Amino acid sequence: MELLIVISIIVILSGAFLIPRFVGVKNSAKIAATKSNLITIKTVLENYYLDCGKYPSATTGLKALVEDADSVGIAWSGPYLTKLPKDPWMNAYVYTYEDSSESYLLKSYGADGKEGGTGINSDITE
Repeated sequence: MELLIVISIIVILSGAFLIPRFVGVKNSAKIAATKSNLITIKTVLENYYLDCGKYPSATTGLKALVEDADSVGIAWSGPYLTKLPKDPWMNAYVYTYEDSSESYLLKSYGADGKEGGTGINSDITE
């Protein structure tokens, strides 16, 4: 009986030390997957730009990669994606477009799904 109690205590203590390590690995993997997805979406946006001569508008956003939402017409050679991806926390990627500078920003808000934050909750860009 004493041996079972000792083994139980060892298992509980080892779990207390190992679980945070596995959580850290899981979070690192989600951040790496997010960065990889952002690179893929940026590549698709560049293909869209080459075909249409512009990036999707701010109002249409990434939806233009799935359907001809900006009414680009014959230059649109999509769909560029079969569906809009979500980040590993199941939130939509954030796309903003500046018409004046013809530039865009693509990011994930991280684990909390809110702009800003620190650590695992910080915004992720490629």
